[in-house]
Amino acid sequence: MKPQAPKDWCTTAMVIAVALGLAACGGGDAPVLRGTAATGAPLVEAQVSLVCASGPVLTTRTNAEGDWQLTLNAQRAPCAAQVSAEPLANGLRYHGLSASTDGGVLNITPLTDLVVTRLIGAEPTAWFATLSPQTLRLYQDSQRIKAAQTQVIDALGLQSVNAIDFMGSAFKAKPGQLADDLLTALQAASQQTQTTQASLRTVFASANGQVSVDFKSALTNAFSAPAGGGSELMTACNICRFNCQFDKDKWACLATCELLACAGQE
Repeated sequence: MKPQAPKDWCTTAMVIAVALGLAACGGGDAPVLRGTAATGAPLVEAQVSLVCASGPVLTTRTNAEGDWQLTLNAQRAPCAAQVSAEPLANGLRYHGLSASTDGGVLNITPLTDLVVTRLIGAEPTAWFATLSPQTLRLYQDSQRIKAAQTQVIDALGLQSVNAIDFMGSAFKAKPGQLADDLLTALQAASQQTQTTQASLRTVFASANGQVSVDFKSALTNAFSAPAGGGSELMTACNICRFNCQFDKDKWACLATCELLACAGQE
């Protein structure tokens, strides 16, 4: 009987090692953080800077619709974002903050800027300029971010849209989108009452966090005006439909809206 040729154990071991190596790496894609930068109109070709609790700073630019995205490789949440653009007067920058550990949505608008201001209790541009991983880790609880948003929305007198996550829910910067119509109304109220973003930041950085009656009234009127689309969008039916965009079972959610919130409205 002929002796059997020895097996190539080296080759076999290498194949096993490569397979185990691939399994250890997980083979998964890196998370992506994306969002929209807008003021009621999209911020086009605006620079977005992202600082996370770990990993280098990332930068990108928005597209023609104000949308941006960045792949998180070494970066770990929480992550803070800043947008700067030529249309913003006097070097104004807006901010957003995400505690999501798997990417997702992070919008950057005047409204999210006020939420960040409320959360940190300070002027956000100076805060962002000196961010450290230790500071960012103070905001890893997403419930704290949601609580700050609730405080801002309540102070602005917009409790009817409190269920919507303006920081972490995708939207398009165009009329007819609830989030965008609210930003348009915010700009209109600011112009009417000569209220600057800086003065609103001062309000929300304070313990009181209450805007003037005149500003709240101007904002409510601007958001409810038929020309702005607000009166239609603020109905329970349309808010329900908007929230269904983010439901795992979108169609079942929409069916429930039609049955409970939209019946007889159209």
